[in-house]
Amino acid sequence: TVMLASGLLAVNSAERLGDGAGLIHTYANFGAVTSGHGLNRIARRYYDKARQLAIATNDLGGLAHIGYTSAVLYITTCDWKSCAQHFEPAVAAAMRTGDHQLIEMNLVARGFFELYLGRIATAAATFDSVRERAHKRLNRQHEAWGHSWRAGCLILLNRCPEALDSIAAALQLLAPLNDNAKLVSYALRCHALLHLGRPDQGIEAADVTYAAVSKIPAIIWEKYRGLSAPAEVYVHAWERTNDPAVVDKMRRATDVLLRRLELVSRRMPLAQPATLRLMGMREFLEGNPQRGEKLLRKSIAAAVRLGMPIDEGIGEYELARRIASNRSERRTHIKNARATLQRIGCDLYLKKIGDVEGA
Repeated sequence: TVMLASGLLAVNSAERLGDGAGLIHTYANFGAVTSGHGLNRIARRYYDKARQLAIATNDLGGLAHIGYTSAVLYITTCDWKSCAQHFEPAVAAAMRTGDHQLIEMNLVARGFFELYLGRIATAAATFDSVRERAHKRLNRQHEAWGHSWRAGCLILLNRCPEALDSIAAALQLLAPLNDNAKLVSYALRCHALLHLGRPDQGIEAADVTYAAVSKIPAIIWEKYRGLSAPAEVYVHAWERTNDPAVVDKMRRATDVLLRRLELVSRRMPLAQPATLRLMGMREFLEGNPQRGEKLLRKSIAAAVRLGMPIDEGIGEYELARRIASNRSERRTHIKNARATLQRIGCDLYLKKIGDVEGA
């Protein structure tokens, strides 16, 4: 509420002053604030006003600023049409200004767009270019972003050891900062350890992520991974153990994370497929296969509707490995998963699908 009030006050002040460049930035910043609060129609209106003014005044810096701030709206709502329409012009405008900060911020936004559309290797290269640019000019924060998000792509490409190296480099760069700045790196680290087959270390890393995210009240954009990644580690740990004490610990931690994740997904469609998938996996562990299967199917449907092929393929995989009683349907889900994952080059889950087929 305070941020919204402050943002609206800034808009009113900028409109009274009539400073075009200042007004463009203020409109765009207010768009980011309202989008972060789930007020997406208001956010879209202010981004449109900012963009119209920037085009009318040929303000390249303004267009570039709108480009990366609008990613908060377009990516979290899975508005890929607007991403395709606005991100490349924003990158081009940033390049023409020569402002390295603007260039890197817009490249990060484009990298997320590429990643969520399933262009995993392309996104990895984009994030690596951010890392390289930032390293040359000693911008530790941007260099860490490049390392971390390249790592997120490398995990999906089944290159987890390289991903861990990148995450370690990111955390070293971020060492002077607080856990809020490190949250995504923490989340990706526990995710990489899980898929590398190092469960004990994965749980330790998940515990670090859990402790960090517990201190962060507002979860926006990619920070939802601070909830989903440790939840996934805990669900898999729960699945592997017969120790009642471990089951109880994993259940309690998972439930806390999933309650928060469900709230985030209501205002941020980007998180819906992962949320539904993890909720479904939890129901199977609680002995509710019908409820679990229904949630996994909802996860797949949400991923298809939102145009998120990575989550679609993972959802098909998770469903395939849990419906052994129906061999025909299981083969269908394996086939669907393989087709989606091959198309996007998600080698991590292609290998897992191979393991399911051989089981």
